[in-house]
Amino acid sequence: PAPMPHFSGSGVHFGGKSKARQNRYPRVKRRRGPAMILAITTLLTMKGASAANGQEVSECKLFPGEIEALVDIEESTGDWRVKGRFARGRTKHKKVICGSDLIECTGCMSDGFDHISALYLDFNNLTGILPASVGQFPHLTVLDVSTNELNGPLPNSLGNLKNLQILDLSYNRFEGSFPSSLYDIPNVVALQLAYNDISGDIESLLSSFKRLEMFSARGNRFFQGDLDSPLVRKAFSTHLADTLVELDLSWNAVGGTIPEEIRLLSRLEKLSLSQNELSGSLPSRLPFGLK
Repeated sequence: PAPMPHFSGSGVHFGGKSKARQNRYPRVKRRRGPAMILAITTLLTMKGASAANGQEVSECKLFPGEIEALVDIEESTGDWRVKGRFARGRTKHKKVICGSDLIECTGCMSDGFDHISALYLDFNNLTGILPASVGQFPHLTVLDVSTNELNGPLPNSLGNLKNLQILDLSYNRFEGSFPSSLYDIPNVVALQLAYNDISGDIESLLSSFKRLEMFSARGNRFFQGDLDSPLVRKAFSTHLADTLVELDLSWNAVGGTIPEEIRLLSRLEKLSLSQNELSGSLPSRLPFGLK
């Protein structure tokens, strides 16, 4: 297929979490438990080891390794619209970080530290390569770096984010192979890769992510594999049958035919397979909710 244009996010900034961001993954958010993204506190002390007896726990600091990772990401990716906020002299102030519209934190955990649970770095004019330090957030559930000018390969360290549920890398200039280390993350529900130059095997991806609800590789050109392979057929008839809501593989190099098992995707609402190397006819039946 012909190359797809890249969408540049340069110079586009939001003053806070936009309504579009809040509604981007509505189904995912309804499925999340209350522990996924907790309300953000800007207090430097955590009140109440026991509110009943009036005791207070001591100051709960942000985990030092995560502070250093933030600094490294900022220094590696250029001009943040909050440039300098995480400079080494200020990151000791947790409220500066957890009170940001870019970051959400867990609150004080059993290890005595606060941890970063979400990074919303979309529309930030980020440039350069995403550093390996992005994998140093063990409690991260959301990583959104969409609509920037990031390039180069995806770091294998993304596979260290074992609690990750939402990964949005769309509208950048990432290239190279989709890291196999990501296949070991058990709870990914939204994976957005659209409009990059990432290559990957659709068979491995659909068979590995057991709880996937939203997946888009639109416009990458290099995702390949047979849609009617045994691995994909099994995925459609088992773990994805009751989870997958949106599937966009358009403008890639996916081959084979559209399998009959696609009708088993009971929650599927959006399906786009255009501009691939598919052949044959449509299945006799399609998912009931398909729009």
